[in-house]
Amino acid sequence: MKYLIVQPTQWRSLLLITSLALLVSGCATTPTPNPVMQYQCDGGTQLNVVLNQKYVSIVRGGRGGTHYMQKRLYSASVTMADGTMLELPAQKVTSGFFVSNGQYTLRGKGSEAKWAVAGMAVEECVVLQR
Repeated sequence: MKYLIVQPTQWRSLLLITSLALLVSGCATTPTPNPVMQYQCDGGTQLNVVLNQKYVSIVRGGRGGTHYMQKRLYSASVTMADGTMLELPAQKVTSGFFVSNGQYTLRGKGSEAKWAVAGMAVEECVVLQR
């Protein structure tokens, strides 16, 4: 009968590899979907909005040197009460969110937003449910 003989250094390597594999598999998580926010606007418009966030790196240079920062931008998937679905790309904004495709615009911060459709009055909106 033959036996497999494992040296002590091989056991350590095997134990290390197994431990690392378990550690890495424990870090894998399923990302949570972005919540749907329900907006009610003062003109009667109802919107279901999902803000999709992405991060971009910004490099700024000046007299004080180079500065690196991460900025969060939002695009939005908007579903109107009649079932119309819109994808609104992110626009530059200093705080909050601002999404627009040129005809439809939604910008806001916190639980308040402004909804605009080209050629129509701007509506003030509030979040009913997150």
